[in-house]
Amino acid sequence: MAGGKPHLERVPKLLRPLATIAAVKRVLGIVLVVAISAAAAVGALRLTVPADNPADVRRQLAFLRHALDQGAGSDAQANFPEGYYFLYALYGLTEVQLGLGKPPTDRADEVREAKWALERLDGDEGRAPFDPGLKPAYGVFYRGWTNWLRGGVLSLAPDPAQTARFETDSAEIAAAFDGSDTPFLPAYAGQAWPVDSTVAIASLRLHDALLPGRYSATVARWLAGARQRLDPATGLLPHRADLATGAPLEGARGSSQSMILRFLVDIDPAFARAGRRAKRAPELVNLAGRSPGFPRPSPQSRAGRHTWPGRPDPARALAR
Repeated sequence: MAGGKPHLERVPKLLRPLATIAAVKRVLGIVLVVAISAAAAVGALRLTVPADNPADVRRQLAFLRHALDQGAGSDAQANFPEGYYFLYALYGLTEVQLGLGKPPTDRADEVREAKWALERLDGDEGRAPFDPGLKPAYGVFYRGWTNWLRGGVLSLAPDPAQTARFETDSAEIAAAFDGSDTPFLPAYAGQAWPVDSTVAIASLRLHDALLPGRYSATVARWLAGARQRLDPATGLLPHRADLATGAPLEGARGSSQSMILRFLVDIDPAFARAGRRAKRAPELVNLAGRSPGFPRPSPQSRAGRHTWPGRPDPARALAR
């Protein structure tokens, strides 16, 4: 504005309609950009923010299923030691969770998808990073999570073939624990992470909830041994343990502890509650508001490849 007159007054009269049209176009362009950005943001939020109702979860699963069909599992394996495995396992377990919220007669879609994910874990690519010579075969990480998902499938609907496999695999897992001097079995050759054994023991608890109980003594021995090998600094299960003795090699870390406590509640609720209280204790939080066990980026993750210290390099796992 100049001399109290609108800017349009400085435009020749014959050109004023064109100037007005140009101004309107600019405004419409801005509105369009804002609308597109908002729509994109809403779409991204729907795919990334935790869903709070089954319809939202179903949309996210549809996105993941399409990505898996396009090879997302193999892509993830190139960046994380268990990338392929976890994508399929968590997809299948989410289907199980959705199905449990429905009447048994309405679970066909969830049963089909959970079994589809389980078949991928049972396949060559699902087992590829793991060592068949370990006890249990392919290691406690692979066997524990696979058994947990298989039990989830049986939680949705009976299946004689899956029941037989669940019985066989549970017996092999239990025998490995019963024959070990430590509660923490190997996930990879010479290496043990307590979180992996926690998942496997939870799968035995699930077995006894679904089928005639067989493993209460195995679980009790595991709990007694685990309580004797807590991280002395936090009173929590350690992040990494000595394979021969089960003694802590690395204190509790947020990355594994959150998962441990999720499964520990299905094994021993009182033990899990004590762990939750310890994890939230003020003395375990530093000035930055982080637990001292919160994972720091490893050199590999800073370079774009994510690993836990000691986990195998994903590229080497793929080459095996």
